Amino acid sequence: MRFLTLILIVCVFSNCSAQEKSIRKLSGLEEKEFKNYQKITTTKLISDDEVGKKLFICFQLVDAKSNKPMANKSVFFYQAAVDGDYHPEKIGDPKTARIKGTGITNAKGQIFVETILPGNYGVSEDVRHIHFIISDVKPSNYDVFFEQYLSDAMKNRIYRNNQMFMVDLKKNSKNKWVGFLKIKVAN
Repeated sequence: MRFLTLILIVCVFSNCSAQEKSIRKLSGLEEKEFKNYQKITTTKLISDDEVGKKLFICFQLVDAKSNKPMANKSVFFYQAAVDGDYHPEKIGDPKTARIKGTGITNAKGQIFVETILPGNYGVSEDVRHIHFIISDVKPSNYDVFFEQYLSDAMKNRIYRNNQMFMVDLKKNSKNKWVGFLKIKVAN
């Protein structure tokens, strides 16, 4: 009982959520893969002083039909800040969000993104996500959601949609949040 009380006290005072507690450690193989992604030029969406939980996403884009990597694709990312607002430069245009950036996939179709966990919009269901637009493909607009924050109903919706994806967040050996996502792009 004391142990349970201690956990509760730690969680209350450290502000940990059920989602954060469900984030597992990377496996040894995943840790190695993350180190390989770190060798890729980083697409950094945030400034060093951006408020929020730092997050790294290791994307790989592959052609849905051939399963071959999609090299040299320009990918534009944009998202809400920790408060759930895009803070757009142009009112009404979330593509002008303060947190945004463009990267180019390497020969293996990989792109390494550094950002923060976006905030939720404040709707009843937690649907925090990152938008991305891939150049020269149809469809070009996609969204990535975070598995730990989604309801079962939203997960089912994502499974049925080829432009919405889910990433399972994990912690690396330095307690950084990391996600891996292989995206099959219908082209």
